[in-house]
Amino acid sequence: VEILTVGTALPTGVPLPVVNKIIDMGKKIEPIKAVFITHSHADHIYGLVDIVRCVNNENICKSNGIEILIPESHVESAIKEYFKEIIKPVNDSLVRFKEYFEGVIYEDENIRVTAIRSAHMKDLGRPSYSFFVECEGKRLLFSGDLSQKLKHGDFPELAYTDVDLFICEMAHRKSTSG
Repeated sequence: VEILTVGTALPTGVPLPVVNKIIDMGKKIEPIKAVFITHSHADHIYGLVDIVRCVNNENICKSNGIEILIPESHVESAIKEYFKEIIKPVNDSLVRFKEYFEGVIYEDENIRVTAIRSAHMKDLGRPSYSFFVECEGKRLLFSGDLSQKLKHGDFPELAYTDVDLFICEMAHRKSTSG
């Protein structure tokens, strides 16, 4: 999701081939201010490497830094270790982590992001979230992963209201085929 000239990313997968292509082409990327992680599964964190590579290289992305909003503070050290192995070196002054909880988690002159608790990781006793994004008079809802059985409270109630765009991410499902 890109808002005006303010990059706001919702990474949801393993490395971002589009970012890699931009880097390979030597193109500039608009500054990314914040990244929002829905939950602490690897498939939602690995894509950060490419974003941090961009922020870490001023020839690609002139940035004052990026705030990575994470739902669990203890994963910060693991993410940083992963970065050190993949991106050498990481400019720590440009990459800041912040733990968030339910409610408004980010707001500036262009965008407001609200975290809504989901049931995706409830059985593990860990947090997971959907994001409600308000910008330029538009309302976007991003579900994040849903639980396997679509439990009550998992599907954001806000999806049933007046949103301009609802992005529903897949629910992890166990295969029933033999």
